[in-house]
Formats: sequence, structure tokens, C-alpha cells
Amino acid sequence: MLKKAKWLLGLTVLVLLVIIIAEYIMLLSPLQQTQRLSSIRLQEATAELTPTPFEALLLEEIIATPLPPADELPTPIPTDAMPAIDKGIPPFIPNISKEQERVFWIYYWKENEVWRVDSQGHKREMLLDTEKSLGQWLTENPFPDSDCCWSGPRVVISPDGNKLALVVVDVTNISDPGEKFYYSIYIFDIQNKTLEMISQGVQPVWSPDSKKIAFLNEGNLYISDTAREIKRVANPQTTDITISEYAWSTDGQRLAYTLNQGYQGIPEIWMVDQNAKNEPIKLLDVSPEHPPYGLQWVNDEEIIFLSSEGSKDRYPQNKFQNLFSFSIHTKQLKPVTHDMVVQTYRISPKQDWIAIGGYFPHSQAEDAYKADIWLESIDYSELTRATDEADAINIADWVPDGVRLLVWQQDGKPGLFSLVDGSLYKLDFDITQNYAVGGLK
Repeated sequence: MLKKAKWLLGLTVLVLLVIIIAEYIMLLSPLQQTQRLSSIRLQEATAELTPTPFEALLLEEIIATPLPPADELPTPIPTDAMPAIDKGIPPFIPNISKEQERVFWIYYWKENEVWRVDSQGHKREMLLDTEKSLGQWLTENPFPDSDCCWSGPRVVISPDGNKLALVVVDVTNISDPGEKFYYSIYIFDIQNKTLEMISQGVQPVWSPDSKKIAFLNEGNLYISDTAREIKRVANPQTTDITISEYAWSTDGQRLAYTLNQGYQGIPEIWMVDQNAKNEPIKLLDVSPEHPPYGLQWVNDEEIIFLSSEGSKDRYPQNKFQNLFSFSIHTKQLKPVTHDMVVQTYRISPKQDWIAIGGYFPHSQAEDAYKADIWLESIDYSELTRATDEADAINIADWVPDGVRLLVWQQDGKPGLFSLVDGSLYKLDFDITQNYAVGGLK
């Protein structure tokens, strides 16, 4: 009898415990229950994955909270509350006077020819003609006088300056819309003058160590390594969604990328491991009307990008295009620039400064919107104005020595803008709009 009583008591306690747990679960909000179930499914889905150190922090989607929109439209002219920023006094970057200017290469291409010239205007030489070497066309549109087809950069220089990635097409001057054509990627070794085919595809992006290339083929993201082994690392799954742009982390271990649906950007940023051991992870969402673009990494865990997030003014000249920073480690999204229209930006060779081409709508007259050159420290603590509207120059790229910027002058000719003394050295030779800054000579 005693044993039976103990058994009944234990059963009663167990039933009560089950009832209490059930009532607690019912008290959970639908969101908490969803998060709990998602966590369970996530553990099941990732049980056999082999995350790298950073990915150990990312066993769930990192979706940052969108920034709140601006309360008011920008003021058209400077006010006491929002004064104009005066032009800085050179040198614009601390300790830059200790660095030396060095001669570098500028590459440019026209029709099927790839040329280069050094920054002093010496040693101009043609490197190759793709039609003669490959029977392939470099800059020709398959369908002339149309907006058909991929139009990205046809020549991309490796970070070490030793190789060119070329995108060529096998057919041109197509009159029959049904005729097929293919883009292919070749690697040209500058020193050895050799050509090597990588794959059909477009949009090559070199890894920071110049050993791998990411590219698109039929909507999928692939990587080719030094052994020319090709692996697919991301697939949008549906035919109406495509990968639009992507960027390597500074350690070459990951790719961040954005998506398009048709011609419209999707307000998301994704990340994938270059070894393709794990499925892509969504990093963040922004507002649907303000999709991110212009992705770059500033270190192994921080991505910066452009977005009109926070802008209520739809007039193009006043619509903010600010830089934003997202940290994978802290999962924080924050603005780098405020109330600004950033037209372009470039990170310095040492990854310590950002050159920005843009303007503040509140400091411009309504009938004149002219971009200036600004310099932002990589810790986002200092914004310096390097030019004013009278200079009328636009950023092209950093020079490899990190001391100057290659710029376009108002007359469309290239020049070198010194960050040491603010001078503009006008190059006395022309290059086409199809150009890229190469390595040191």
C-alpha cells in the first residue's frame, strides 16, 4: 500500500508539472513561440555544418533593425542649425606628408584593345587585342544600339597588379534576337602575356590576395581558385531573383552580396563562406524603397554600403544617399554620413580612410548641385572637406601610393589631386572612360 501511495503521489506531481509547463508555453507570445521553433529548426538545419570562427556567431540570421526615417526634409541652404562645412587645410590626412608619391599604371581599353600608360604619361603600350588573340570581342554589345545585355567592367585588375580579368563575348552585331551568344572570363598575365580561360560568365571580382575570382554565370555566384577549380557558392533559387553585386571580405574568406528582382533592388544583404560549406546567411533588411548598393568591406567583420534609408525627399537632388556601416560581430547598423548625397566612395589602399564624392543638399543653392571631395576616417570620427564647388573635380579612384586621388576634371580629362597640399596635377594625356588604376610601376 505504501508503495502504491508513493506511486500515485509521483504521478500526481508529474501531471501537475506537465500542466504548469503547458500553461507557461501558452503564455508565450506568438513571436516568442516562432523564435523558439525557428531556433529548433535552425539547430536541425545546421547540425552538420562546419562554421568558421565568425560563422560560429552567425547560426541564425542577423537581421538589423531598420533605421528610422528622417523627421524633416533637408533645408535647401545653410542655416544656424545646419551650417555649411568649410574647406579643410591640407594635409587632409594626418602624417600623410611622410609618404612618397610613386609612379603607377593606368589601364584603359577601347574596342578590342587593352592599353596601359604610366602616371607620368610614359611607356604607353598596347597589351593585347582580344579579337586577334581569341576571336572574341571586348567592348562590343551583341545587339548594337540597344540596352540589351550585361554592361559591367570588361577589364578588372588584380589587387597585386599582375593580372587582368577580361570579359569577352563570342558574337557581335546580332540581328536575330534568337541567336545565342556567350560571355567568357579570361585571365591575362601581364608579365608573361599569356591568356587562360576561367569560365563562361561576367562580373569578375578579385579576392584581396589576387588568388581567387568571384563571378556570375546564369544567375549563380561562383568562385574560381588558383587551381582553376570552380564551385558554386550562392544560388537565388528562383529565376526572377538574381545576384546583383558582391564584395570580398578583407581576409578573403567571405562574400557579401545583394539581390535584384528584375531591375529592382531587394532590400537585403547576404553573406556566404568562400568554401561553400554553409548556406548563405541573410545579414540585414532595410526599407523596401531604399535597397543597399555599393558594398565594400572595411575589415573582416564590417561592411559599408550606400542607401537612401532615412530620406523622405524623393526629389533626386535632395534624396539622401548615405554611407552605412554594419558590424557582423556586434550586429549593429549605423550611419557613417548624415544628411548627405554620396555619389561615389573609395577606400584607401591601407584601409584607413574613405574618399567620398558628394554634397550636402542643405549647403547647395537650388539651381546648382556640385559634388566635393570629402575624407572620412575609417573609425568614422572625422569628416574633412578637401575641395569646394569651384574645383569641379570628381573622384575616379585612389592612387596605389595612397597619397593622391585620380580625378576627372571639368573638361573630362584626368588629373591627380594631392592629399598632402591640395594641388591638382593635370595629366597631359587622354584616356577613355573605360579605365582602371593598376599597380605601382
